[in-house]
Amino acid sequence: MAEIPLEATAGIPLDDRLYVVGVGASAGGLQALEAFFEDMPVTGKITFVVVQHLSPDHESYMPYLLSKYTDLTVSQAGDGNRLEADHIYLIPPGKNLTTTDGTLFLSDYIGRRGQNLPIDIFFESLARDQGDRAVGIILSGTGSDGTIGVRAIKEAGGVALAQDESAKFDGMPRSAIQTKLIDLIAAPGALREILLQYISFPGLGLQKAAEQALSSESEMLLQRLFTAIRNRCGVDFAAYKPSTIVRRIERRMSLRQIEDLASYVSLVETDEDECDLLYQDFLIGVTRFFRDDFPFRVLQTDVIPKLIKQANANRPIRAWVPGCSTGEDAYSIAILLYEAMEEAKGPVDFKVFATDIDGVAIETASVGRYPDSLMVDVSRERQKRFFIKTGRSYEVTRKIRSRVVFAQHDMLKDPPFSRIDLVSCRNALIYLKPDWQRRVFEAFQFSLGSGGYLLLGTSESVAGRPDFRAVDAKAKVYEYAPAGPKSASEPDPPAPAAYQRPSRPAPRRFALAEGRTGESALRAIVEHLLPPSLVIDADGTLVHAFGDVRAYMRPPTGYRLDLNVTKVVREELALTVSAAVRRTLDENDTVIYRGIVIGTGDDRRAVSLRSTPLWDPVARQRLAVVALSSADPPEPSEDEGETFQITASAQRHIATLERELQQTRESLQTTIEELETTNEELQSTNEELLAANEELQSTNEELQSVNEELLTVNGEYQEKIRELTALNDDVNNIMRSTEVGIVLLDQERRLRKFTPATQAVVNVLESDIGRPLAHLTHQFVGVDLAGLVDQVIQTLSPLERQIQTNENRTYVLRIMPYRTHTLQVEGVVMTFIEVTALEQARQAAEQAEAKIYQFVEHAPAALLMLDDEFECLHASRQWYDLFKVDGADVTGRSFFDLFPEAEQAWKPRLERALSGTIESAESDPFLLSDGQRIDLRWELRPWFEEDLDVGGVMLFASSQ
Repeated sequence: MAEIPLEATAGIPLDDRLYVVGVGASAGGLQALEAFFEDMPVTGKITFVVVQHLSPDHESYMPYLLSKYTDLTVSQAGDGNRLEADHIYLIPPGKNLTTTDGTLFLSDYIGRRGQNLPIDIFFESLARDQGDRAVGIILSGTGSDGTIGVRAIKEAGGVALAQDESAKFDGMPRSAIQTKLIDLIAAPGALREILLQYISFPGLGLQKAAEQALSSESEMLLQRLFTAIRNRCGVDFAAYKPSTIVRRIERRMSLRQIEDLASYVSLVETDEDECDLLYQDFLIGVTRFFRDDFPFRVLQTDVIPKLIKQANANRPIRAWVPGCSTGEDAYSIAILLYEAMEEAKGPVDFKVFATDIDGVAIETASVGRYPDSLMVDVSRERQKRFFIKTGRSYEVTRKIRSRVVFAQHDMLKDPPFSRIDLVSCRNALIYLKPDWQRRVFEAFQFSLGSGGYLLLGTSESVAGRPDFRAVDAKAKVYEYAPAGPKSASEPDPPAPAAYQRPSRPAPRRFALAEGRTGESALRAIVEHLLPPSLVIDADGTLVHAFGDVRAYMRPPTGYRLDLNVTKVVREELALTVSAAVRRTLDENDTVIYRGIVIGTGDDRRAVSLRSTPLWDPVARQRLAVVALSSADPPEPSEDEGETFQITASAQRHIATLERELQQTRESLQTTIEELETTNEELQSTNEELLAANEELQSTNEELQSVNEELLTVNGEYQEKIRELTALNDDVNNIMRSTEVGIVLLDQERRLRKFTPATQAVVNVLESDIGRPLAHLTHQFVGVDLAGLVDQVIQTLSPLERQIQTNENRTYVLRIMPYRTHTLQVEGVVMTFIEVTALEQARQAAEQAEAKIYQFVEHAPAALLMLDDEFECLHASRQWYDLFKVDGADVTGRSFFDLFPEAEQAWKPRLERALSGTIESAESDPFLLSDGQRIDLRWELRPWFEEDLDVGGVMLFASSQ
């Protein structure tokens, strides 16, 4: 069973947390990021963190470039930033980024000589912090950064997406896709839509229900689902806790936008691809070499030295790693054992059996080739000794691979291994139901025997099992010490009952009373009454064993488990058992052989065997049951077969063949010695080449890292160049189309750029670019342009003047400092705006105003202009004389402030005039401010503004 560690839980309630989306990109990632964030809506549910491979020596323009494509807030991440909705946080150059409790933290880049994987670092922290609200997206980039992070996010219950073949550089997406953990693969724009659909999915609430009790209908649907997966993949997940299963089912339903569990079960039953994806989701194996280093250090210091002392040439150390996934843990333990074996310098050997129900993972483990991202916890020394680097991957050396045997095996249903010294089963038991956990522990007890050691995951324990004594409780390392130790002659207890998996795709097994009532009792009877027996199929493969067969067996060799009967029985029995089985199956008859001598010295003894045919109705195949005994079996009857004996002639022939074989061996030994001499010379040369190759690989790694950073910087610069080109085109079009004369000068007063309109007043050509301003002539009268420019540069204050040309045209000259984006002054900007027509109009208006003024001042009637609030705007000289007002200016004063006694009579008149009424009187008494009363002849008229709205009232008056 693949390893599935316990998911992290964040401290924020699930319904109140954001979806935190980590986006990993490297070379070619700028275009992918732009396509992904273009049209990204404001949802209030998502926050994004973009992690790139940035050069620590160059400033990143990504915040500026990305902000043009999205309405979300884009900013560079700072230490201590709290994650907020609808924000995009970008990793700064030269830093690594992590998140804890929804807060971002920065740490220093570890440098080029160390392997820095910023995407993996952030994704792993994101998985720990956000759990099933984490989303990881891998876009264009080289290398394999992000692969480990994707595993961590999937382990925590999150979602992983990757860019398809549209990626400009497909190294990172391809590495992530090869893990078989990516939920969906699409172009960046499609990934955006997938993400939005996923977060908008209402959810089913199955997980919360599974933590309590599922309904009978849901239980029935889950059983149908398990059956579909078992029929397709050969694995039954009924032993898993419902919460573990339902969590992954809900995620797949969310991605497929299916709200009804029954509909999804029907989809799995009919769609093989969806069935495979769900199966892979159930078997997420999150591991890497020496992951969580502390337990391995405890094995190295407290456990393995004891195993080395107990081992000898005839008793190698045997370790079993159930749920090995892709084999990293198994190889890590093999490396520790190999190092200890070298230090012991004695006749010590070891074998590691690594098993998993996932056949794809076993194939990967058998090859032993891994991406460089999985090597972050392996020291440089171990990388050189136990791995061969090829490009961006590492291959386990043969001296380690030959000691690890990989096999597809279900520890819940297949028989366990025996005579094991160390079992490492990390973070697999926590997802099993209690009854199945108990069965697994029984299998471990059978395998270990007294004095064996057990390594569990960080969230697992041996609570309630006093036979396991803690060696280091923190590291989860235990020693198996049963209360009643067995004697040396006492056989091992029988293995727990084994249930057969379906024949597809697992190897066929002999089925004894499959699933029937009383199975345990029947097996106990068989174990105690039958002699040690082997069940062998037509291919010569051992499919079952009964009783204590250890005296007749030998441990398998090689890094792939081979159950051929000639490989698993002792050498003295191999030929005889093979011949008996073949004859039994061919003739369908019982065969008995006596007097087979095995062992040497005091252990020498004669063995008899009986091979009997058997038909297996479940697997529908013919089998042979070989019973072994140190005593002769009873004489067979005539219909039971005949006894086979080796003749004297055969013995002489065998002796002759042995002598010839000995001569061949001696000749071969001479050839081998010569080859060894040659091989030593080749090895010396090879070591020199390896040393040179390591130096080249180190240099190549640095160059690849620099290349990735330069590709990222180059992408940003290319985008910046495109923007600058567009901006330059805009400026040139504006300069060509404007009628305003513009001249740009640098700090040396040299001409940088000018508009065509400038040539009307300044004698300048395109070839004059770069010439000093003092070399240019102009048509302005009495103007020192160079002096004015010097004044502006010295004072940094803008200057504006109205100047004339020798053709009597008027211009407004403005000179301002030229400032960069950093506000530094690097020259001046001069503008020439022709205002000849405006000046002429102004002069004409002044002349007209002067004429009107003269008319008003010399008119016989007095004039007073009031605004719509009855405040004085203008009074003629005659008005001052008529109304006996002293020389003080009345502008801005209210009419009723000047003449309080007139308010009652004149206010209605003035208001009627504002409404457009013209009103007059030939003789009207009026009380002046000094108390004198005069008779007035007056007329009230409204006056109008330019938009024809009434602006106020005009009062014309004269004395009677």
